[in-house]
Amino acid sequence: MSQPKYAFSLGGEHFKATYLIYILQLRYQEENYYYVGQTGDNNHLTARSAFRRLAGHFEDSNTSTQNKFYRYMVKEWLAPKGEAKPITREVKAQMEGILTESEVTVFVYPLMDFNHQQILPRIHKEKVKMVKEFEKYVIHWFSDSGYNLINGLRAHIVFPMEKLFPDRYDEICKDFPALN
Repeated sequence: MSQPKYAFSLGGEHFKATYLIYILQLRYQEENYYYVGQTGDNNHLTARSAFRRLAGHFEDSNTSTQNKFYRYMVKEWLAPKGEAKPITREVKAQMEGILTESEVTVFVYPLMDFNHQQILPRIHKEKVKMVKEFEKYVIHWFSDSGYNLINGLRAHIVFPMEKLFPDRYDEICKDFPALN
């Protein structure tokens, strides 16, 4: 018998190019795993939408540079002692098994609009710098609060977080109470 039909819906905001911070939460075997990321590219004049960024994380290609979350799961759950492991058909089947037993929630915090037609390279670089700084702070914040964070980034913070996007700071505190 084939699987029953199912549907899911994505609103237009999921496809809007935006400078944003996102927190990906994967629940697997009663454990939560978190990944903090952002959009806004250093090398290209773009800031992808939340959906496009999320889709990149679950890409099962060996050549992808976007699938850090997927590669982490392969390394931690399927490779011996956390070693790197190529993404083979066998690995894809094992990962499908893990993911079908998991639940993924993504918290998206838009920070600044992105306009494909009007963005200037200098302004883009400034915005990317601010978003990356905010991302670093959120990563530190999660790590210091005991969340099971998979990000490896532990870099020097330049700005106090409260001065960067204070409304988003408050929203993240509400969504993740252990940060308070």
